[in-house]
Amino acid sequence: NVKISKELNDDIAIGNDLINLGELNLMSGNYENALKYYEKSIEYFERSDISQDLKYYVRRQLFVSASYVAYFRNDFKTLNMYKEKYETSAKKTMNLNELRNVHALAGLAYLLEENYADAIFELKQADQENTVLLYFIGTAYEELGDYKKSQKIYKSVAHFNSLNDMNYAYIRKTALAKLEDMVDKERNIKLYNVLKERLEEHGGKADKAFAQAIYMPVNDPTKTAPQIKSIRIVTNEKSGIEINDGLVSNGDMVRVDVFKKKGKYFLVPIYVHHFVKNKLPNKAIMQGKDEKDWEEMDDKDFIFSLCKNELLKIKSKKEEYWGYYNSTNRAIGGINIKAHDNDPDFGKKGMKESVGVKNLLSFEKYSVDYFGNQSRIKKEKRLGVAQCDDSKPSKAQLETGAAAS
Repeated sequence: NVKISKELNDDIAIGNDLINLGELNLMSGNYENALKYYEKSIEYFERSDISQDLKYYVRRQLFVSASYVAYFRNDFKTLNMYKEKYETSAKKTMNLNELRNVHALAGLAYLLEENYADAIFELKQADQENTVLLYFIGTAYEELGDYKKSQKIYKSVAHFNSLNDMNYAYIRKTALAKLEDMVDKERNIKLYNVLKERLEEHGGKADKAFAQAIYMPVNDPTKTAPQIKSIRIVTNEKSGIEINDGLVSNGDMVRVDVFKKKGKYFLVPIYVHHFVKNKLPNKAIMQGKDEKDWEEMDDKDFIFSLCKNELLKIKSKKEEYWGYYNSTNRAIGGINIKAHDNDPDFGKKGMKESVGVKNLLSFEKYSVDYFGNQSRIKKEKRLGVAQCDDSKPSKAQLETGAAAS
């Protein structure tokens, strides 16, 4: 620990101990203290007898540590600033570990932008021994609805063979909780016990525990038991219509209303049941939060509504493209956009899925007349639900002129 290292007058050991204290505070949610320990560690490395090149390396790692703090604070601007500073210096070294860090920070930035596909692409090029990053890949797959892949990653993280890794101690607990959240655990207690016993028999190591196929427990041993490949887990989110002290399904989403507030885009879903209400909802989807905690929008920030098959022009930091609105993923506040010709190069089966809108550079809607001319809709009047009709053009203030296709 720091006290022993100071008694030994070992500046390098003190620096490493301070980094470890930073990691402990980071994973415990004490972000301000984490940053202080990271910064303090630099002083001891600077006064040590390590080479100047190593001192430069240590300074660059401070950008990485500060980026993680910014990520956990949900501070995209600060994360992006440190990411760019680190990338500029790290790429000059051509050091493999530092290049992996570049991909890790890019992945974190994409996670904050809710661009999960690109986040996975970047994080898979980062350090695959870093269980925190592996866990983030799992969460990205979960947000994209690929529960089979996310569960596989959670299992690998929960039972990763790692020594002397304090971050792993924290993330392992989080990953293990996924098993406890198995849907209908009480009804499927036999299956739960089989999974738990198999893990315990192999010291909690999933790769060994599930190396051989596992099957659903059955009462009749003469019958072929189905193989278990995945399980569903529960969440705490409650969404629906309150009726007689109960909660029923929202029903179909009729449209989504788009708002722009402080330079960020927000989505307010409109459901069938809103037809019977006199007031439109104003709560915008907030990733990872219950509907009651979603952010309230003001009508003055409304820009347009989206119904299926309406033309969009999207510009992010990575790309710019045209496509047609297909649907909204309320779990993450992203939209699905399809190509007009189902071009597989556009996305899987011609679809870009769960495109995060919050941090888009540009999010534009266009109308198309009978002659194929495209006109940008700068701002619409927010209409009642009953006035939304896919077959009719919306009443909008148009910016006339042909748009590039």
